[in-house]
Amino acid sequence: MKATTILKKYFPPPATVLDAGARDGSTSERLRAAGYNVTSIDIESKSPDVIEVPIEEYEGVHDAVVARLLVHQLKGSLSENLDLLASHVRSGGVLYFTNFGEGDSWFKESADAWLKDRKVLYKELHVHTRPTYAGDMKEWKVWEYLVEIK
Repeated sequence: MKATTILKKYFPPPATVLDAGARDGSTSERLRAAGYNVTSIDIESKSPDVIEVPIEEYEGVHDAVVARLLVHQLKGSLSENLDLLASHVRSGGVLYFTNFGEGDSWFKESADAWLKDRKVLYKELHVHTRPTYAGDMKEWKVWEYLVEIK
């Protein structure tokens, strides 16, 4: 599913959303079109709508944080990275994140330990076959989660 579809189902607009690791801002654009008030950040972006700041230095708190394919790129363990992202979610808000699945070369660790004491609203594994940077085809396994933050 798409972040916008999942958020609308479980945490409908209006709400403030932080798109962490926004890249080109395309997810942010879809969230804005759906009625969310979005702040987009990334360490580097060509989009004028994306604030260039690392999540570690960002200070805002929002109703929801969206972090697509970001948690494996941060410096800490998966649990530390998820705690960092969750620190930007107000109590009662939600954290949407994706993580590569077991067997994928990007897989570092399962999110299950971090999730065990949290209310998981949505969890699904997606398997895609797409080209790598080298041009060969690869199967990508990606977990998608929406978690309530207390």
